[in-house]
This record gives sequence, structure tokens and C-alpha cells, in this order.
Amino acid sequence: MRFEVTISLKKGIFDAEGYNTLKTLNMLNIKVNNITTAKVFRFDIDSKNEKEGYDIVKRAVDSLLVNPVLHDYTIKVVESTKVKLRKV
Repeated sequence: MRFEVTISLKKGIFDAEGYNTLKTLNMLNIKVNNITTAKVFRFDIDSKNEKEGYDIVKRAVDSLLVNPVLHDYTIKVVESTKVKLRKV
């Protein structure tokens, strides 16, 4: 079973990477109103059911990947047969 975790900064936390990207694009005359950054992690988990897999991913995220003061995150189940990744 595949899970996708998206981690972003909480509202009110300055997104330096997004700000600098926005500033640079505008300097290049590419007009953009706002940019926010996020990280996406994909987990492939062998589990008996969705709840067990979700609990494993949540434990991993809470233990290592996020700082609860700075980050919000979402976890969603993604069926591996429906996932189509494209390299750009």
C-alpha cells in the first residue's frame, strides 16, 4: 500500500524558499503572485490493512519528518496501481 505525505510550513511561518523563488521569478519578468513550498514523501508499506499502514506512516512522520511547531502535514492513501509518476 502506498501513502503520500505532504509537509508544509504552518500559516504564519515565513517561507524563505518560497519567498526567494517568487522574488527571483519576478526579477526574470515571470509574474507570480505567491509561491509556497512543501515536501512530499511517498511510503510503500506492507500492512494488513489501511489503518495499520496509516499508523506506521504517522509514527514515522511524527518521529522524524516534522517539527510540530513549524509544520502541518497530510497523509493520504495512494493506490500504487493508480500512481503515475512522470519525470520532468
